[in-house]
Amino acid sequence: MKTELLEDKEVISALKAGVEYYLCKHLKEIKVVEDPKVANTYAIRCKFGKEQVDFLIEGFRKSMDNEEISDNLEECEFESFPPESGSLKFFL
Repeated sequence: MKTELLEDKEVISALKAGVEYYLCKHLKEIKVVEDPKVANTYAIRCKFGKEQVDFLIEGFRKSMDNEEISDNLEECEFESFPPESGSLKFFL
């Protein structure tokens, strides 16, 4: 199942702030995709400078602060973005 980029600006802004806190770097670009089969799970692709890094976050809530988001980020690599869903946890 092909997924769509998230358009919820509040979620994107919170995740961007949390990733910047985690990386201690300002992001040039962030793309976020919600897992359609696992609630509150997001794939994140970030670009800063010429570098790119991917993350997975499970159990995300809008009420999380930057430190909580940072603690729940898992670095990973997606072959393509947005990832395609084919199983329960398609980001892993």
